[in-house]
Formats: sequence, structure tokens, C-alpha cells
Amino acid sequence: MIAAILALAAASAPLSDAEVRAFVARQERAWNAGDLDAYFAAFAPSALFADKAANGAELITYGVSTVAEARANSRRLMAKSTVRETGQVLTVNIGPGGAKVLTRVVTRIETSARVRMVCADRVQEVRPTPQGLKSFRQTDYIRRCPR
Repeated sequence: MIAAILALAAASAPLSDAEVRAFVARQERAWNAGDLDAYFAAFAPSALFADKAANGAELITYGVSTVAEARANSRRLMAKSTVRETGQVLTVNIGPGGAKVLTRVVTRIETSARVRMVCADRVQEVRPTPQGLKSFRQTDYIRRCPR
């Protein structure tokens, strides 16, 4: 009973910029280590993943995935490729229910002799839960990589 009360109190405590940045850093470390269990444990079971890109003035959604679908896609990608992601948190906007995080992400995907770079501005909605911080939505806005 006391543990449940403490967990609820921790979930309702205000977030700090430092703890949100540390959360994003843990996600990146888990991803780069290929630890999909740890990576996806950072997401709420109901979390959604979206990929969008600009086509002129129009924003096109390439897909929306559940946690299970994103995990399966990631497992397939990592089975045939070496994937490394580097992110730079640009902003952390803390509000009453959590935080919105903007991270500039560069993903290097190496398959056989082919190397591909994917750049995106990633927006995550992060909220405290009794199990710790969780991401409830992640949207990657794909953009051209700088040369």
C-alpha cells in the first residue's frame, strides 16, 4: 500500500528538464545497444509512433504504428542492418501533464555495403507514470540530412 502511494506521488511530482533529458538519453543508449526490450519499456503500452515528411507545402504521414508493430519493425531492421542513432535534444517544454520533447535525430543504417542516413525532428510526449517516465507518442518528421 505504501509503495503504491509513493509511486503515485512520484508520478504526480513536477518534471524537471534534467530528468526528461536523461530519459531521452536512456532511450538512445538502449536503441544503440540493440536492447529493444529496454527501449520499448520506455513507452506506454498505448503509445503510437508516426513518421511524417513534407512534400512541398503538404505534410504526408508515412505510417502510424503501435508499440507491438514498432517493435516488430525494429527487430526486422536490426536483424539485417547495423543501426546507430544520434540525437540532440533541442527543447523540453514541461506542462501540467508531462513534457513535449523536440530532438534532432540522425540515424545511420548500414546494410551490407550500403550506408543510408535518415534525419528527423522527433517530437515525443513524455509523462510520469507509477512505473517512471513513459513516452506516449513519438512522431518523426523526416527531413533532408545536412551535407
